[in-house]
Amino acid sequence: MASPDLPEAAARILAEGLIRILTTADPDTACRVADAVAAGGGTLLELTDRTDASREVFAAAARHRRTSLPRLLLGAGTILDAGAASFYLDAGAAFLLSPHQDDGIAEVCRRRGAVYLPGC
Repeated sequence: MASPDLPEAAARILAEGLIRILTTADPDTACRVADAVAAGGGTLLELTDRTDASREVFAAAARHRRTSLPRLLLGAGTILDAGAASFYLDAGAAFLLSPHQDDGIAEVCRRRGAVYLPGC
């Protein structure tokens, strides 16, 4: 069982043990996948920052989550620098993943109390 002082995202990641991952340039696809994840009982979805439309896609999915899927936590993946980390946290990311350890990302997350999973 997760410690009660862990951020909600960390507790959910530990409890659920599965983060669904999506790369898409289409906001509607992201919202439909978020609906499907929630309908299947999932509560964690990572949207990757791998397309030119990734920020738009994440913003649309975050709006959809706020209005329709309150139990779903959105995370942002393939975060490469502190600027991207700040953007996604501002847009509503509950957790961040990156392919490497980055001190700038770690510091942004530490200051904001956000979960950071490097090397994922």
